[in-house]
Amino acid sequence: LYDLDWLGPKRNESLSIDPEIPPEKGFVWFRVVTCMTLPSTGQRAMRIQLLEEGVIPAWMDLRFLQVWTGDIPLGYLNDALEDNDYDGDDDALGRAKIVRTMEDGTDRCMRKVLLQSPLKHVVFAEPLLCDPNVLVDLGWAIRSICYRGARLKLGPQPGKLIS
Repeated sequence: LYDLDWLGPKRNESLSIDPEIPPEKGFVWFRVVTCMTLPSTGQRAMRIQLLEEGVIPAWMDLRFLQVWTGDIPLGYLNDALEDNDYDGDDDALGRAKIVRTMEDGTDRCMRKVLLQSPLKHVVFAEPLLCDPNVLVDLGWAIRSICYRGARLKLGPQPGKLIS
């Protein structure tokens, strides 16, 4: 079962199928738990269980950095570490880390998004207050880390409080 229609550009345009990201990354792996007929509609229904190899399609609200699957909130993004399955080089990993800091002279917390990779280290200010163009840059930066797969840490709070 494919969930993602386009996994990325081709490595070689002369070939009809040559994706940069392996097609298995787009599969939603599951097993059927039960099959039944719904009494209300008479249609067949299945209860499934997602396997660990499976992909759960999700989206993120960039202003709040909250991750959702469908209309179910999964939590706030606290950390994203690029998955290194494709090259095995731990030094080439990108990371996004969200922290909360106390604003000077007040008791308000402000978030900062720290993005780092071997080539760059960028700090974005509070996404709720940033300019729309900066928000787009933040989205592309997070995408560059998560593009080929990432391990996300989600939590009930929007980032860890640091001093």
